[in-house]
Amino acid sequence: MRLFRVLFSTTAVLLFLSSLEARPEMFLDATDLCILTCDKCYKNQALLNCANNCIDTSGKVLPFWKQQCPYFTTKHPLVQQM
Repeated sequence: MRLFRVLFSTTAVLLFLSSLEARPEMFLDATDLCILTCDKCYKNQALLNCANNCIDTSGKVLPFWKQQCPYFTTKHPLVQQM
């Protein structure tokens, strides 16, 4: 009987821990995706300007940035969400 309790307790703990690891991923909003794409394409002051544009426009990218970075197009997405 004691072995059964130990085995049951161990199984319950392992199931609980595995459920914590199986949490669904958090989705990125448009602003986060925009900033990550800016980071892929630009460095230094250009990165700062691009990221500020993402924040100011809630993730809507101006044509100026789209022309310079291929990752802003739908043909070459930087991050794909499931």
